Amino acid sequence: MLSLSLSTGKDKGPYILYLGLEKNVDSDATVIGSNVNLTCESQSTGVQNVFYKDGSIVTEGDGKHYTLYQMSDHERNVKVANLEIKNVTFEDAGNYTCLALLPTGIRKNSTFLLRVGKLFK
Repeated sequence: MLSLSLSTGKDKGPYILYLGLEKNVDSDATVIGSNVNLTCESQSTGVQNVFYKDGSIVTEGDGKHYTLYQMSDHERNVKVANLEIKNVTFEDAGNYTCLALLPTGIRKNSTFLLRVGKLFK
């Protein structure tokens, strides 16, 4: 079992600057059948980001509807990882954790609760 801890700002290593729904999205809940992007911004372009859902690693190509994109913003020294979830279902609701891992083995994480519901008119 992987042990995860939040960065306190006092220790060395990568820092997660933001974890949540794609920036500029006004809602804090996701509608069934929609597509959603979870964004994780980590300080340092040298980190590798990994997503977990309720403690299990999220992988592409396992019959699920997840796609992971990672980009480096060298100007700001930030790594941006996006987890795209297509055709959201109730089963996609849960705690998503972004783990930032440096080649030295130092790791930090942050967790975001994804809420899923129906659209009511």
